[in-house]
Amino acid sequence: MKNSLIILILLTFAGSMFAQDYPKKHKWSPKERMEQLEKIKLLEEMNLDEQTSIRFFSRRGEFKDAHKSILDQRDSLLDEVELALKKDKSRDEFDYKTAINDLIGIEKKLISHREEFINSLSDILTTEQIAKYIVFESKFFHQIRESLMKRRRGK
Repeated sequence: MKNSLIILILLTFAGSMFAQDYPKKHKWSPKERMEQLEKIKLLEEMNLDEQTSIRFFSRRGEFKDAHKSILDQRDSLLDEVELALKKDKSRDEFDYKTAINDLIGIEKKLISHREEFINSLSDILTTEQIAKYIVFESKFFHQIRESLMKRRRGK
């Protein structure tokens, strides 16, 4: 646990050292706090040594950046389709079939990209650690979602 915390602190400050215009009194956004919580829990769950955790989080960061780029492509195309639907464009004005096929292609690309990432972890993690990562990732966001829903119902 102590090693996990030290590694997390090192990773956090290493990234901030290279950031431009980093404010002196940095307030963590909810997204940043969520990411830090996820890292801490992930380190605890997977029980990674320092060297392995650095390599893992570096590769995971690269994956997340590339994955976000693909998600942005999908969101942009969804926005185009939504706008065409709102403006009630006909098939002559907007090619819905192509847009649908493109969306399906992007979804396949997302799945393929995730599969490549998980397969790439085999040189860093054991098969058991990869399994722990997959289960953790699924459960963590599900638990956060449930927690937020309970909070909203309680208010």
